[in-house]
Amino acid sequence: MKRIISILFAAFLIFAFALPAFAEDYNDGVYRFNDFTETFSDNDAKRLNSTIDELIPKLKTDLPVYVFNTLKEDESFDERANYFYEHNNFGYGTDKSGILLAIYLGDEPKYNLYRYGTAKTLIDDKEEQAIGDAFVFDFNSDAAYYDIIDRYLSNVSAAVDGESDGTEAVGYTATGELATVIDNADVLSDKEEEDLRERVKKINDKYDVNYVILTGDDNEGLSPESYTLNFLKEYGYDSDGQNAVVFYISFEPGNRCWRTTARNSIYKKFTESVINDIDDHIEPDMKNGDYYDACLTHISYVKKIVSGKYKEPVDRGPILIGIIVGVVVGIIVGLMHLASCKKAMRVVAPVDAHEYLVKDSFNLRDKKVYYLYTTVTKTAKPKSSSSSGGSSYSSGSSGGGYSSGGRSF
Repeated sequence: MKRIISILFAAFLIFAFALPAFAEDYNDGVYRFNDFTETFSDNDAKRLNSTIDELIPKLKTDLPVYVFNTLKEDESFDERANYFYEHNNFGYGTDKSGILLAIYLGDEPKYNLYRYGTAKTLIDDKEEQAIGDAFVFDFNSDAAYYDIIDRYLSNVSAAVDGESDGTEAVGYTATGELATVIDNADVLSDKEEEDLRERVKKINDKYDVNYVILTGDDNEGLSPESYTLNFLKEYGYDSDGQNAVVFYISFEPGNRCWRTTARNSIYKKFTESVINDIDDHIEPDMKNGDYYDACLTHISYVKKIVSGKYKEPVDRGPILIGIIVGVVVGIIVGLMHLASCKKAMRVVAPVDAHEYLVKDSFNLRDKKVYYLYTTVTKTAKPKSSSSSGGSSYSSGSSGGGYSSGGRSF
């Protein structure tokens, strides 16, 4: 009996000492969604906190969210965020792994993501930037606050699970600036995308325009024109009367096309002939699948246009009409002069040609003609080469004005 009691007591001690190892690797009593600005309703805050609690054991990392609107005079944003994480018992496992989303809603709103412990390896820098881009894009849209944070948590979960490809989200960079190249269709390499981004940014900074290159495969049920106009408006490219230009390449099944859309006062420079000229020069690359080269050509044209160095192609129709009119007028004047000269001529009585011949000195007896060789050559009439069907173009002056044109491929 004593032996049985000793065994049970030993087992109890082993279980008691081993309990911390089997316990949860994080403090589940800590409230992880903290809104000190009362931006979120109590119900939404509780729902988000429950979502975070469900994700932590699955992802094996903590996911606190900190929303605040005050900073001390001698305190930086980073200091406040790190202090909040370290002094509120956050963290998963012995290394206190976690991803903190800090949102400051003061005079100059900003946000940042902070990775701690093994979370630094769970998602890489590119994935972190993509998550941040998506968050800023949502926060600047009309989406509800709850949906913004809920999507953020979904993006983090996808990145940790390896379902995220780390591509840049629509609209904004991690620093809150408007994105200049958004390759949602993934037709550009990282090197090409980076090169285009630098070229576009130089134009934007120098000429105060929001120019962006966008690719995608879903127009959301809209026409290419409506999609680009909606894009500029929804993501703030044309806000407050800001000049904006988007070069959109659509890979939507059954609706592959490209579109150049200009918004606000700059649209007057993107006339039908100008956009048609651009389309003529990028069409070969688009048809051959050289999308990077097509973007380079588009950038070169936009740079000329916004800088005022672009020379609009001459419409040769009026010139041709002028030449035709000139020739006709010249012929009429010539005939009139010829008629006046003819009237001034002294008319001589006509003489029959036979009178110039000596009678019976010429006799044509054989009136047959023989052809030794005959060659018949047939040449097919050349056919005009097929095209993309020409450019479609439209413009409007209301609400700041816009112009838009492009072709299919």
